[in-house]
Amino acid sequence: MEPATSACDELGAIGDEFTTLVRGTPNGGWKSVADIGQYEADNNPDGGQAGTQVDSNPNSVAALPGGRAVVDAGANDLLWVDAAGNPSLLCCGWPMSTRQPARPHERDKAA
Repeated sequence: MEPATSACDELGAIGDEFTTLVRGTPNGGWKSVADIGQYEADNNPDGGQAGTQVDSNPNSVAALPGGRAVVDAGANDLLWVDAAGNPSLLCCGWPMSTRQPARPHERDKAA
């Protein structure tokens, strides 16, 4: 399967930075910690599921003892990035259906 073209791809080298986990340094700069987008490109944990493609949109991070938990909404997964910057899969979800389930009160009326 061919990776999808994204806005990040069209931005060239700067687009590659959009999926990189960084941390602030004491001098006010930043340091790259892990390339979350590259992890998705290399592993695509939800690959093979209907409607999936290589897609990365890391959007949440929790700093915890020993590393960081990172939610990648595009990849539908939760990653662990250890203190050395190595990402690994904690869990993987599958694409959500665009069809909304019936609300409980609507389901009761249908019965």
